[in-house]
Amino acid sequence: MQWVERLQEATGWTQPAQQGDWAPTEAELGVSLPQDYKELCARFEPGTFSAYANVLREGGADSLLANWRLINRTAEQFEQVGRSYDPFGLYSPAAGEGLILWGRSVTEADYYWHAKSSVHPDQWTVVARADSLSTWNEFEMSASEFL
Repeated sequence: MQWVERLQEATGWTQPAQQGDWAPTEAELGVSLPQDYKELCARFEPGTFSAYANVLREGGADSLLANWRLINRTAEQFEQVGRSYDPFGLYSPAAGEGLILWGRSVTEADYYWHAKSSVHPDQWTVVARADSLSTWNEFEMSASEFL
């Protein structure tokens, strides 16, 4: 976990790792999540960096899964919301591809993976945008390297 360790070193964070239970989230998504991300969540509780960037967790009202459900429900109800995720689209187990939100900033930037069930999760790219009206930027790196 090279980048997670670098983050620990840079931040001076020394709390013990808190392993979460990702099985329910991965089962509902129908895909495993990147190991780097799960290690990032384990080592940085609660997952807020400089009160700026927040990493979504495995449980609770603001979890990765709760956000995924809400975003997909909203996109189903409002066509314009769904189109705002083009050209990637939102991840669905049936399609096996699309965006999964994993973090956000206090300035309304959102951080996603371009998830593909046909690609190992550790190879997914990070896709980000400053707000819902901004263009997408794609980065070939892990979540912890992106942070």
